[in-house]
Amino acid sequence: MAQTTRISAGQSESSNAANDAPARRALHAYLTAEAHEAWHDFAATNGVSVSALLEALSNPLLTGFDGTVAEALDDSVMAARATDTARRRRGRNRT
Repeated sequence: MAQTTRISAGQSESSNAANDAPARRALHAYLTAEAHEAWHDFAATNGVSVSALLEALSNPLLTGFDGTVAEALDDSVMAARATDTARRRRGRNRT
């Protein structure tokens, strides 16, 4: 039987040795209703989750980028798709 663990803001999800998933931490933000919808609409339009999109956008923040914002978003959407796919695969393999 699969077991679900709820994570509160500030807590981290420990790595699971069975699926080698890296530990993740919750990110919490208060947004206007319009900004909240914009994030979800952008993610849905590009076929990714907001979580994967935020994770993908962290790469340019960590390493810097010399391109345009549009290029960074395009690259991030591609990375977010890979993240979502990997998480879905790991989720199906849990017992």
